[in-house]
Formats: sequence, C-alpha cells, structure tokens
Amino acid sequence: DTTLVGTLHLSKPDQQNSKNIAAALTMDYSQSMSTKSKKKMEEAVNTFVSFKDAGDFMEIIKFGTYVNVTAPFTNDLEVLQYAIDSFPQNISDNTSFYDAVYTGLEDGVQFYESHSGNILPVVLGFTDGHDNTSKISRNKLMLEAQIKQVPVYTIGYGNVDVHSLKYIAEETGGRYFSTPDPEELADLYTTISGQLKKLYLVEWQYDNPDCDEVTVIVKVTYTCGNGTLVAFANKKFIPLD
Repeated sequence: DTTLVGTLHLSKPDQQNSKNIAAALTMDYSQSMSTKSKKKMEEAVNTFVSFKDAGDFMEIIKFGTYVNVTAPFTNDLEVLQYAIDSFPQNISDNTSFYDAVYTGLEDGVQFYESHSGNILPVVLGFTDGHDNTSKISRNKLMLEAQIKQVPVYTIGYGNVDVHSLKYIAEETGGRYFSTPDPEELADLYTTISGQLKKLYLVEWQYDNPDCDEVTVIVKVTYTCGNGTLVAFANKKFIPLD
C-alpha cells in the first residue's frame, strides 16, 4: 500500500572486498526437451561457466523425474565442463524442475553458511519450464527463495512455458532469458556478477507483525547528457520472527 515504514540507511559497496558467487546450474533432461534443445542447453551452460571468475564456485544439477547433483560446488573449470558433457545418470523422463531448483537453493545456502557468508548464492534454471513431478510446489519454492533471499534466473529452451519461468524469476529477484546466444550469456554472467558482487546494503526498521510479506519498491533516477532516465524495481521480502 506504499505506506512509509521508516528511514532507510544505505551503505556503499566495498569494491575492494567484493564477494564471489556460488551458482547452482540446473539442466533439464526430461522427455519434453528435444535432443536439439538439450544440445543447445549444454552449449549454453558450457559458455556460461567459461565466463566465471577464478574465485566463483558452480554446481551442476541434472534432472528429469529425479534430481542428480552431477558436480557439487567447485571452482575447477575442467571438473565443471566434464560434468556438463557427461551423460545424465538415473534421472528418467518426467520433469522435476522445481525440485532441482530447490536442491540448488539449499546447496547454495549451505555453501554460503560454510564460507561464513563470504560467497553469494544464486540458482540458474536451464529448462523449458514444464514441471510435472516435483514434490515441492512452485509457490513453496518461491517462498523459500524469498525467505533465503536467493535469486533464481531462468533460461528457456525448447517449447518454453514463458509465463512460469518469468514469474519465478521476477518473484525471486532474478531475470528470464530466452535461448540466449553467447553474447547474451556473457551479459547474463555480468548481470548476475554485478547484482551479487557489487551490493548496496539497505537497512530499515520494520514493525508490522500482522504482515506476512513486504514489497520494497526501488526507484532509480539517472541524469546524463541524454536526459534523465528513471527505472523501478520491486523486491519481495518475508519478515522473520
């Protein structure tokens, strides 16, 4: 309702100590993905991984009916590329996309905690977005991502459920991409890296125990030689006790 809830305190990012990312990459090998789409997906994941900084960690998760962590978090590029190119084992033909993203979410949070908060988790879902077997629901998945403040980026291949993938990305603070080419994948890495590594910390006092969800609206005004540009972004938060 755009009610004023208090004063915001803004801290500048410390560029000298910018943190690395821990990206869980989920890859869809279900029956709804054609051989051509799977090939494009593998090429895209390989390209994305090649952009990573030396201190970035990534995890490869392949899924169909079942979810298989093919390579736990590592910063070894060769290990990641081998996992991406390896044939998926014991995953079957249905689609547990939400379960795969949830696995990446949980693994990322655990990795973050084991590194004393010095690495920032994110999940990337390479998929067509059609889920038919997950134990976790889409809404429960998004709630968990919002509580843990882990953005989910979705990258569509094949016959894509665009609405679902956009919804997941937008509600968790990520972004949706459709069959990106190598240049767009470079932009994707730059976007994620910039979002997670160059943070501004915003703090405020919130005191409304009757509200289960808060949407913060950020307005940015940028003035340059071409005029004044204005952009808005929304971010949902779940207040904790």
